[in-house]
Amino acid sequence: QRAREVRSKALATIEAKLWLPALGQYAFALLQDGSVNPSLTAWAATAMAFGVLDQPHGADMATKLASSLITTDWGARPLSSASPLFDPLHYNNGAVWPFVTGFVALAQYRYHNPAAGFFGLLAIARTTFDHSLGRNPEVLSGRLYQPLDTAVPQQFFATSMVLTPLLRGLLGIDVDVPRRRLTIAPHLPPDWDSVAVENVPMGAERIAFVLRRGRGAMTLWLRRHGGDITAESNGEGKGSTFTVRLPRVYQV
Repeated sequence: QRAREVRSKALATIEAKLWLPALGQYAFALLQDGSVNPSLTAWAATAMAFGVLDQPHGADMATKLASSLITTDWGARPLSSASPLFDPLHYNNGAVWPFVTGFVALAQYRYHNPAAGFFGLLAIARTTFDHSLGRNPEVLSGRLYQPLDTAVPQQFFATSMVLTPLLRGLLGIDVDVPRRRLTIAPHLPPDWDSVAVENVPMGAERIAFVLRRGRGAMTLWLRRHGGDITAESNGEGKGSTFTVRLPRVYQV
């Protein structure tokens, strides 16, 4: 209960102190003297990736993160290119991290800007093929699509961010084992009419599902191996919620 109280107070403080209505964005930090550093950075995306910020404010911030001040063709800069501190070769002040890009992509999905989310996801995935095959570099220049000489050539943080926005963002998979609940809130790219997913772990069980998008509707087929669960489908992240006790096969 104490943790919930602290969390509630912290989120209220973020909105009261860090949201800048005149700029339509979240500030970077609170300073020791009580003032605010208003710099536009990608770091708000770490909170947005967990969906904890105000929905309208988060949607406005998602638009800021999708702008060319933060987003390049190959990923997200941590600091706006308009900042006087911006340096495309500086680790924290301008270089593109696939790791940070993953948080930005997931944030875009959480706040229902799927085009920008997919753009970021593809940017991370391309790094697997465009430099050293099979390796996702740690950090790239903020001006050119080129890994920095000082970058770790294969960083697990970067590789993990191919999977995280794909599973939690594009597919919208959320597993709650204690409650035996599976939530699927997809944001499929516009040219995808279907997607099939297998072997989603849920405790000792495994879930498979197929999403098919038709005219004005989305169909979800689920198959589980062992036990009953509760499944929710929030079509395209915004639609109606369906809760069912699953037999072996069920169609929503």
